[in-house]
Amino acid sequence: MKDHTKFVETESYFRLKENDEELLDIISRSFELLYTNDVFLINNSPDRLDSEKNTNGQIGSLHHVGERAIVFRFGYYLQKQLETSEYKDLNVDCEYNRNGKNPKNIPGFLNGVYPDIIIHKRGLDISDLLVIEFKTYWNPDTRKDTEKILKLIDPDGCYKYKYGMSVVIQNDYAVINTLDHE
Repeated sequence: MKDHTKFVETESYFRLKENDEELLDIISRSFELLYTNDVFLINNSPDRLDSEKNTNGQIGSLHHVGERAIVFRFGYYLQKQLETSEYKDLNVDCEYNRNGKNPKNIPGFLNGVYPDIIIHKRGLDISDLLVIEFKTYWNPDTRKDTEKILKLIDPDGCYKYKYGMSVVIQNDYAVINTLDHE
């Protein structure tokens, strides 16, 4: 397989690679497409300096494209890559907050959970493959996301996603931390 990892850096070795090299390749290709085709979403420079006060009197920038716009584009590329793989029957959804007809809930998240991206078969919990939470270089705190992912991949929990990832979108590459319960 072609190496598509020039846009991916891992904080922990992809445990996924041992179990599912095809899925890892799909994810890497999706990041390559994101950084090749949509870098403007990631690196949109401000018209003012970060040290200047914005209209709310706060120092810092509000110029960035929303995280959701970046996540949507990545999800689009991920779905397109899945369509030509053994995973062609699975769905990629952004902020999918349903568990069948009920809201997706886990302890500690009073308003329910809205995973940034999931790969699953809608309506079938037994096909929950991957949950991904994203942060951006201007908001890189992944603590709450990590807590959420660990609960969603918990083999004794109600969702049991096979894999979980926390991603921080940097200017030129994505930092990916693969999570598990080992």
